[in-house]
Amino acid sequence: MIEFEFSSKCRCGRSWKELSANHYEFVLPLYKAKNLVPGLLSYIENLQTKLPCKISVTFVLDGDVDGTKEALLVGLENAGFKWKIIRLSRNFGVGPALMAGFENSDACIVTAFGADLQEPDTVFMQFLDILSDSSKHIALGARKSRNDPFVIKKASELYWFLFTKLVSPDLPRGGFDVCALSEDARKSLCTMDEKNTNITAQIDWLGYSREFVYFDRLSRAEGKSSWKFSRKVKLFMDSFYGFTELPMNFLLLFSSLGILLSSIFGVLVLVSWLLGQIDVPGYVSIILLQVFSTNLILFAISLASGYSTRAFENSKVRPKFIIQSVDVSS
Repeated sequence: MIEFEFSSKCRCGRSWKELSANHYEFVLPLYKAKNLVPGLLSYIENLQTKLPCKISVTFVLDGDVDGTKEALLVGLENAGFKWKIIRLSRNFGVGPALMAGFENSDACIVTAFGADLQEPDTVFMQFLDILSDSSKHIALGARKSRNDPFVIKKASELYWFLFTKLVSPDLPRGGFDVCALSEDARKSLCTMDEKNTNITAQIDWLGYSREFVYFDRLSRAEGKSSWKFSRKVKLFMDSFYGFTELPMNFLLLFSSLGILLSSIFGVLVLVSWLLGQIDVPGYVSIILLQVFSTNLILFAISLASGYSTRAFENSKVRPKFIIQSVDVSS
């Protein structure tokens, strides 16, 4: 078992025992989680006893369709921690639900995890230990292994393989599941007002100093995931459209190659006609016209893709830069 010797103070400089400060907050997005509530609250209460400070918990109901709120209110009557329930008007997805929790947080350190409880509690203890250092801003929980069904496991491996190869080579090959953010990192994340996006890619994009916590992912204690295949496909598309210009660069490359090859073919046809090797009436004019029109279309696509790429980048409303710190003379 990992032993922790937490520092005596939070990253804000105040003692962990100072109850007026919100040192460590948990954001939990919930959807169809009524049956998971008892185990979830027990997990949080147990985790509270292992931490040096009082925690607060924000439950974000991503559309309450099964009575999750009522189950929470009953279970939280004698809770040993501060809590808040945010109910969204409908099911928006885990990313918007997390952002709702982050935007309504005032904690020095905020972390998030799911109701399926597939992360050992030591991960969140390590997060607090890491981010109590004010020079560190992001802690990421990276899987060493996962105890999931074969198909889900292989699909996840494929997604993260492509993501780390094409979007973010600095991430571990298995990606990350959970995270903790400093107040600065959380506020920076909340400035990224994007509709169709991937929150894990946004966190990676922030660029703050980060540290990884590696763990073996546990199997689900109860129930099954409500993460539909269609949403997984959408997340995949959002990741690659929103965080890499590779598809557009491929289009530009193939357009350039097409222009080059069609131009060479046109020159060869013209030379053959001049040498008297082509005697079919109208053949050369048709070929040259097709080559010209093809080149014109490919050039127009390349030109339009350059403008559309820049328009897309501007539409994301991401900050142009993020200042981590400023040092001035005394």
